[in-house]
Amino acid sequence: MGGYLDLARAVPPDHWSDDDARALIGATLRRVSAAWRGLGAAERAEYAGLQAELIDKLASIETARRRRDMGGLRLALGAWERLARPLFAAARGVTC
Repeated sequence: MGGYLDLARAVPPDHWSDDDARALIGATLRRVSAAWRGLGAAERAEYAGLQAELIDKLASIETARRRRDMGGLRLALGAWERLARPLFAAARGVTC
């Protein structure tokens, strides 16, 4: 399968699949991890609070996964990615 958006479009929003859920979660985590790895040491220090907040918010993703709620999982992943926007911008060298 292609990128994250291709995967998200291919997964029915109202049908639970452990494999699809795992793939969506993995794609989101990889995007945020890649952005984090793209930061220098000074930027990582600057965004340490955001990293801690992202780690705390993983609970909502896990809750949706345990409930086998694809709609809830998509909402939780979307909220997590929106929270990570400053990391994406910093990794691209864009100021927010």
